[in-house]
Amino acid sequence: MGQANILNKDEVLKKVFIKHKAKNHINVNFEIINNSQNKLFKLPIISMKNMSGPVVLLIGANHGDETEGFISLFKLIKNLKLEDIKGHLIIIPALNLPALNNGNRVSLFDKIDMNRSFYKNNNNSLTFKISNFLKESIIPNVEIILDIHSGGRNRKFLEMAKYYQYENKSLMKKSKEIAMAFGAPIYLKHYEKNPHGMLDVLAVKSKKIYVSAELGGGGLASKKSISIADNGINNVLKFLKIIKYDLKYISKIKKKKSKLMYFNDLNKNFIFSKTDGIFEINVNIDSKITKDDLIGTIHFPDKPKKEPKRIISKLSGVVIGITNKSFVKKGDLLVLIGVIKGKNYD
Repeated sequence: MGQANILNKDEVLKKVFIKHKAKNHINVNFEIINNSQNKLFKLPIISMKNMSGPVVLLIGANHGDETEGFISLFKLIKNLKLEDIKGHLIIIPALNLPALNNGNRVSLFDKIDMNRSFYKNNNNSLTFKISNFLKESIIPNVEIILDIHSGGRNRKFLEMAKYYQYENKSLMKKSKEIAMAFGAPIYLKHYEKNPHGMLDVLAVKSKKIYVSAELGGGGLASKKSISIADNGINNVLKFLKIIKYDLKYISKIKKKKSKLMYFNDLNKNFIFSKTDGIFEINVNIDSKITKDDLIGTIHFPDKPKKEPKRIISKLSGVVIGITNKSFVKKGDLLVLIGVIKGKNYD
């Protein structure tokens, strides 16, 4: 696994949290020591500041197989001019760059899930060193976080922006407003089923305005998902008055009002597999589903006499996420169901 250390933390922070107008391209240098061999890993951060305005952190590729955020943020870095902004943008196009470079959800250095590593720890692996750096040195000094995800290789999501539950109603209102401004087909009031170590949980506890996006997936950065990501970033920056005019390089989508969706029962909205097997799905993404509908069937190839396991929906709503694989393990997400408040699906 190896142990990692940051070599230039103080220098990085000076260049990230700049006092005057500047656009800095910064590398956070991590030294990885494994079996007495040293290896250098560099994590790029871009910091842009012009005049007064909100301090916004934009993150892509928290998981390495989620390329949509990386692509859109990379284009933003290359095309956004300093004189066109009013505020301070801190852009990390690939938070989990080691995993992205290998096309995997997690880094091959340590096989730790980045988005389950944001908790108090003394772990010196590379993934924890990156997440601890973000947790301790970056997040305390920003106001707003936009974190762009997708389904990666193993899941597909209906394109959505998500806002979160805060004790502070003002923060929740701002999170909701930014999610709505993103302009995805839906915006969702999100709750985590398994929240330990997640970035959104940390951000909410830290009283930061946090919004995330889930944009497609299936291992392909589709034209549709990238266009929604490009437009979503543009819309949020305009909403926050960081930019005055639309970004010139994007293909504008005709803006439609996003539909607000909810989870009404986490034990029924999230459908997980309770066994290993071959999953035959019976629903499509963005399709209506009613209570008692067949979601799919799990077959057992090594037990031909065993009856297949039928997965039945326990509520009515819209399918907003599905697995992208037939070979499923116990605990894998099969289907995600959202509801529009007050709508009768039966």
